[in-house]
Amino acid sequence: MTTETAFVWTDPGLDRHDAFVAASRARGETRLFVDRTTLDAKVRGERNLTDRLRTVEPAERRATLARLLSHSGEKASTLDVIDAAGPAATQAGSMPVDAAVGAIPADPPAPASSRPTPGQERTRRRKRELGLDG
Repeated sequence: MTTETAFVWTDPGLDRHDAFVAASRARGETRLFVDRTTLDAKVRGERNLTDRLRTVEPAERRATLARLLSHSGEKASTLDVIDAAGPAATQAGSMPVDAAVGAIPADPPAPASSRPTPGQERTRRRKRELGLDG
C-alpha cells in the first residue's frame, strides 16, 4: 500500500528485497526504526571475543545495518540447479543433468495387483513435472 509517510521497523532478519519494498511504500518520507539492543548484540556477536565488551559506536551500527539490509534472502533449491544445468548439459563434454545432480531413481515395477505407495506416487508426479518420465 502506498502512503504519504512510511515508518519501517528494521531488524537483522530483513533482506535487501524486503527493505526495498518497505522503503518504497511512501510518496514522501520514509523513516527506518531499529532496535538498538538487537543491533548492538549483532555487532558484538561478530566481534572477536576480547573485543565484545567495548561500546558499540554509531558508525558500527550503520555499517552492520547496511550489510544486513544489502544481503540477498533468495533461496536456491535443487530444482533451480536442474533448470540451470539443463541447457548446459547438452554441450560437448558436459555431464548429463541426472548425473550432475542425482537422478530420480526409477520405481521398481509393482505387481499388477498392488497399488503404488504414496511415496511412489509423489516420485512419479515429480518426474512428470520435471519431464524425466520419458
